[in-house]
Amino acid sequence: MATLLGMMHSAPSSSLTLKGHILYSLLVCLRESHRARTVFRKVGGFVYVMSVLVSMEGCLMSGTPQPPWDSISLSQILGLLHTVFNTITVAMRFEPGNARFFHQEICSTSLCDTLRLLGCFSPLTKLEENEEVVTSAREENTFHNLFTGNVLEPSLPEHIPTELSYACLVLRMLYDVALDSYDKPNSSTVVSFKSPSHKRNMETQKSLESPCSGRRVNTLNLTPPVPDPIVVHPGVVIAILHLLPSIQHSSQTQLTLTLQLYAAEVVKSLVRCERNQQLMCEVGLPGQLLAVGEVPLEDETHPLHPPLQYMLERLATQSLEPKDLREFLRLGSPLCCQAMDSILHHPSRRPGGSVPLTRVKTLVSMTTPRSQTNIPLPPFVEMDMSAEGFGCMYLPSVAPQSVVFDTLTAPDLGVVGGMGSGDRIFPPQTGLSFSSWICVERFSDPRTDPHCVRLLTLVRNLHSAKDDHLICLAVVLSARDKAVIVTTQETPLSHTGADWEPDVQGSSVSCARIWCPDLLQEGTWHHLVLVLNRAVLKNSSFSLYMDGQHVHSQKLHYISQNPGGGAANLTVASSVYGFIGTPPIWRRNSRLIWKQGPCHLLEEVLSPHIVTTIYQLGPNYIGSLQAPQLNFMEVLPPLVTEEKVVFGLNAKAVTQVTLSKIRKIYSRADNKSIAKQFSGLHFHVVGEGVVRLRSQRQERVYDRENYIDFRLRLLGEPGQGPVLLSPGIHSFPFKLGLPLGLPSTFLGKHGWVQYFCKAALREPNGLTHKNQQVFIVMNPIDLNLEPTILAQPFRCEIEHKLGVSCVNSGPVVCRVSLDRGGYVPGETIGITAVVSNQSKVTIKATKAALTETIQYKARGKVLQSETRELASLSRGKIRPGETDEWTNEQLYVPPLPPTNLRGCHLIKIQYDVYFIIDPKSFEKEVKLQLPIMMATYPLRGTEGTLRRKQGTHYPSTLPIFRPWLEEKTFQ
Repeated sequence: MATLLGMMHSAPSSSLTLKGHILYSLLVCLRESHRARTVFRKVGGFVYVMSVLVSMEGCLMSGTPQPPWDSISLSQILGLLHTVFNTITVAMRFEPGNARFFHQEICSTSLCDTLRLLGCFSPLTKLEENEEVVTSAREENTFHNLFTGNVLEPSLPEHIPTELSYACLVLRMLYDVALDSYDKPNSSTVVSFKSPSHKRNMETQKSLESPCSGRRVNTLNLTPPVPDPIVVHPGVVIAILHLLPSIQHSSQTQLTLTLQLYAAEVVKSLVRCERNQQLMCEVGLPGQLLAVGEVPLEDETHPLHPPLQYMLERLATQSLEPKDLREFLRLGSPLCCQAMDSILHHPSRRPGGSVPLTRVKTLVSMTTPRSQTNIPLPPFVEMDMSAEGFGCMYLPSVAPQSVVFDTLTAPDLGVVGGMGSGDRIFPPQTGLSFSSWICVERFSDPRTDPHCVRLLTLVRNLHSAKDDHLICLAVVLSARDKAVIVTTQETPLSHTGADWEPDVQGSSVSCARIWCPDLLQEGTWHHLVLVLNRAVLKNSSFSLYMDGQHVHSQKLHYISQNPGGGAANLTVASSVYGFIGTPPIWRRNSRLIWKQGPCHLLEEVLSPHIVTTIYQLGPNYIGSLQAPQLNFMEVLPPLVTEEKVVFGLNAKAVTQVTLSKIRKIYSRADNKSIAKQFSGLHFHVVGEGVVRLRSQRQERVYDRENYIDFRLRLLGEPGQGPVLLSPGIHSFPFKLGLPLGLPSTFLGKHGWVQYFCKAALREPNGLTHKNQQVFIVMNPIDLNLEPTILAQPFRCEIEHKLGVSCVNSGPVVCRVSLDRGGYVPGETIGITAVVSNQSKVTIKATKAALTETIQYKARGKVLQSETRELASLSRGKIRPGETDEWTNEQLYVPPLPPTNLRGCHLIKIQYDVYFIIDPKSFEKEVKLQLPIMMATYPLRGTEGTLRRKQGTHYPSTLPIFRPWLEEKTFQ
């Protein structure tokens, strides 16, 4: 990918065909692979693609085109621009990291400046005063047809300057990037102007221009309303706003103003819905409006004043920084409220005047609640099923459980899942209650797209070989009649589908259906409380409360104490996890939109009085029911004891986390549970060094270090539904480059360096198929690249006196030399030695031995060292006064596993040649240690030929294991 991007960057400006082919090949890769999109960002793909726009400088200038654009057709230029924006959009799809990088590094810095280089935009950055105060509705309709038409083959109006037409087409491409509309055939390209004032102005001007203005025709519109567009990349919307002042033409000022007004209406259409308003406030659109449109916002007669003021008014109802509010109030400096810095920079400007009436109306509109009640909206999470067909909050550990093992095998307690310490019994002994605030904005159609509202789904799973997931509690709003359905019957998760709802007729004792007509009203917040009461001597019961009032009670079986109804097994832990909303396994596109407000799951059977109190607290209460306060009165005592609160959720504070942060925050069991939600084929490459042994105090010591931790998704995309594979064998080829400097594979007695790859195929029903394969890494050592001293002879000399301290019988002088200091398996070590026995003690034997020493380290200390003999040569006795000479004796180096452990800090391997003198008396052996290097590639001559000695036999393969590890160590 980096090679293709570099080739595209270095290509000439006129090579549009080559750049188009490269971008198209990148598009194919980016559409199919999550890994490709990640690599695209890491190799600087966004910068390379933006360099294509830089190379197209002047391609859309009006008048006579400059070389090389005079020989290139307009369709080629627009096609390349379309492909550039398509590549950027696909690279950000389903990739929050890529979208964040593009917003911070491209949108906020250089996108607008790069687009101005095309030639259809001027360098102006702020809207100025305009003499034209009237725009043409007919020309606005012309721009609308150009904006919503075919971008690749546009029909340019002859009476409109090409510079303005090109600007309109570029704005349309940016519009598609902001809405993530590329490669989506069902995406809407219609821009609906829902503003009554704008419609009224257009109709007035049309009536003035129409010759039949006196005739009035009543028509019946049966077409459904166009849905509001959903902004995906808000930074691109800000870029469109910054390009408004750059729409200029020196002679056609009315057309310029008309296009500016149309572009402002396009941006205005993107901030109507509440979701888009929140997104645009997060990226600072109010401040950008005040910076770009200071003049139109100040002048009430400016044609751009209504759309800009409308946007600022709607955004201010969501969020407005104090600095932006002060800037808005100071527009035109009424009542001499001019900032000191502006007085210093513009001393000639005189502040003063009254506050405009429209500004006062805007302030009133900003502070007026949009809803019918005066209560502000509570924090909520919106579940929109129209975009991807699913949306949920996942709770990995609702009830962390501990497993008590046999004290003879494992005396520790293991807690499965959860954060902190301790466990939680599930189901609770006395009963449980679930309190939730919900608001359904739009129900699904039970005939065309039935989709129930899943308020709570609890699933249990035994941590055993059998991977069964059982739904033990489900609370839904039926898609058919909007009734509340509650079930405690255990249902295998694998037996459910997208249209699954609890079956009331199949089991009346474990399922209940309650129809609440008040829930049919859309756009209203309701408070639901589900209470399950467990009884021992009589039947368990269930109660439903709505908006603080008791609605229904009936007999209902309690949640089964043991999963699957079997006998209790304390040695097998079970995990309990839950969903609020629709998980990906039940994905189904629908028009359903609902909001989840604060909710609590409690290990307590709530009384009607407490339910009423919780309802009176309202949906804006986000506490844990420990010190509630009603209507600013005195603080009430705790409604529920703190340890009885299983969880409490609210959207007041939301943090965006990555997969790496999830691994650091959650426990290992929760990490596995979260990872199982991403169905598909996952690939994990691990390289690790491990040391495991006992210290001198017989304490277990463990240390570990990582060399590779690489994860790859080969099938499936995050945030999408399951992938269907046809029956048969499927192959997923891929390439993975290993980093340089890895230590070689090593298998020892107390530690190892090992590399392996793991694959996990996760099915939507929760079943996971795993496989693991070990691979060998050999990091070679080339003697030709090592210091030249290893190719030179190596000498050592010692003089040792034999005898006891009081009786000295004389010294033994030994001189030993090796032909060089580095070898490879299969070569021979040339040993030359002279042993002069000048003592009165007979030397029993002399010996040369090749040894391997393995040191195991843990926590920075050497805890174990083992030395073993690999090969040896020996000679006979040397009597007093005699001398023995070794003349180039050859010690063969046997085949050895790769021994390059450079980069490993836990295990060290050293090779030595020991020359040993064994006296006949009670004297200890005399040892001369000569360290050598064991390499992989032998020395070569100046011509590149091998320096093969006599007796050298290079092995065809090298072993992996060390069979001599179980032998007795070298003393």
